[in-house]
Amino acid sequence: MDIAIIGAGGMGREILCLINKINSKKSSYNFIGWYDDLKEIGILIDGYPVLGKISDINSIESKTALVLAIGYPEQKTKLINKINNNNISFPNLIHPNVSIDSFQHIKLGQGIIIQENTTLTTNITINDFVFLSPNCTIGHDTIIGKYSSVMPGANIAGNVTIGESVLVGISSSVLQGLHLAEESFIGGGACVTRDTQRGLTYVGTPARVFGK
Repeated sequence: MDIAIIGAGGMGREILCLINKINSKKSSYNFIGWYDDLKEIGILIDGYPVLGKISDINSIESKTALVLAIGYPEQKTKLINKINNNNISFPNLIHPNVSIDSFQHIKLGQGIIIQENTTLTTNITINDFVFLSPNCTIGHDTIIGKYSSVMPGANIAGNVTIGESVLVGISSSVLQGLHLAEESFIGGGACVTRDTQRGLTYVGTPARVFGK
């Protein structure tokens, strides 16, 4: 299937590497290029053309898979709400060396990206358009809400509920049984030891509301 990436920056190029790795194990996708509002249409990035702007996606006339190369949850939400085209699908891209106990015990939505060396144990639910960076650990019975992103090296313990549009920063930790409220932002290296409140930023060890 033809596949294109939304976002031609560094994250997009990393996802192209992921597609190439998936294809090295089993030929699954034909990468055709990029959609990006900030790049000139037609220029080549890593040898592939910028096909158009985000607004051009609704004019795609053939069956095409798209991948969001966007880390910030708010931006992902806004972008998905702009897309209305039945020719578009959002596959899940999972690096071949991701450690998963069994897909029978993992529930996945659509448009999910799971990068290399990430570990998922059992009875985990990952909802639409979640991004899991390299070297993350997701513990048992955890739920990750739509549009959320977990940055490299983050460790999520068991029985954690992560709400919609949460960003969990690089090398941060979330202790067992906690709830991260919608639109929470967990700073890099933070250790979350209690439930968070919606829309607030948490930093430090133990994590506290930024600015308080």
